[in-house]
Amino acid sequence: MQIGVYGAGYLGTVIAACLADFGTPVTAFDEDTGRVMSIAEGNIPFFEKNLKDVIRRNMRAGRLAYSTDMQSFAQKTQVIYLAADSHRYIEEVAVELVKASGKEAILVLATPVPVGTANRMEARIKAGGHSAVVVSHPVFLTDGCAV
Repeated sequence: MQIGVYGAGYLGTVIAACLADFGTPVTAFDEDTGRVMSIAEGNIPFFEKNLKDVIRRNMRAGRLAYSTDMQSFAQKTQVIYLAADSHRYIEEVAVELVKASGKEAILVLATPVPVGTANRMEARIKAGGHSAVVVSHPVFLTDGCAV
């Protein structure tokens, strides 16, 4: 199973690295090419204990990849964690990801969002003629890994 993580900020980077470290193939997506290139080269713009080593180890093992192509990202992932640093456009992003995937998507909301966001998201996706399951998942960061 291929996992996707939308967002390469602090939250998305930690989630992607930890999921990959559990042995799951992960692709992290961000529209900011500079950010993606920097992280893929090992230049992490924030500190989290052992994060740089976890990213490096999983990229070498082929379990962690980065992408700036939303279409490709959405099509190859079965589960997508929405882990943007802000919830500002998260509903629009969800609709675009489901549309790009071409299949029923499983979206996991890791971004802190207002109550009711998952229900609104599912309704907007359904209104657009697509299908998705949206799950809210509280994320707790401990010792460099999301649980």
